[in-house]
Amino acid sequence: MGSQFSRIFNSLVSNKKINILLTGPYQAGKSTILSQINLSEITEFKSQPSFGYDFQTMQYKNIKFTVCDTGGQSDMHQFLITQNLQIDAIIFVVDSADIDPEFVCEAKTDLKALMLNDRTKNATLLLFANKQDRLKTMTVSFLTEKLELGSFNNNQFHVQACSAKTGQGLEQGFLWLCNAIQMKNIM
Repeated sequence: MGSQFSRIFNSLVSNKKINILLTGPYQAGKSTILSQINLSEITEFKSQPSFGYDFQTMQYKNIKFTVCDTGGQSDMHQFLITQNLQIDAIIFVVDSADIDPEFVCEAKTDLKALMLNDRTKNATLLLFANKQDRLKTMTVSFLTEKLELGSFNNNQFHVQACSAKTGQGLEQGFLWLCNAIQMKNIM
């Protein structure tokens, strides 16, 4: 799967350093997504819960990606945003099998604070609705509505159903992200 992603990124985005903030609630599947896409053959990603934050820089030909996994702690968002890091894209991962209304409310609060920040308000947003391989999950339309994604007027966004465990939906999400970043760079 890693070579598929590198081909997609190489064909769609070139000569640009792309900073991606990978975040979302605790145990939503962020590190598993990184492991599944395997963008770097040198770096091995852990599939256990992350604590703190972890920067991974990956180079493929003329594309340099810096991905920061925040480990699900919302206080890390504010720390990272103050580090003068230009965020080009945000990948927000939610556990769509966690149907607890409190979870949805917390995810909405974290996402809204992140998307309304001056340093990230123009970032492209890819939301992965993870764990779709489970029986009871929230749909893409339900999450789009409940997380009020349409309220972020300055942002392009896409919600992609996926299963980090099986890899289903990840390629489609990253393909959308590459296209969105390419279009933003043209304009």
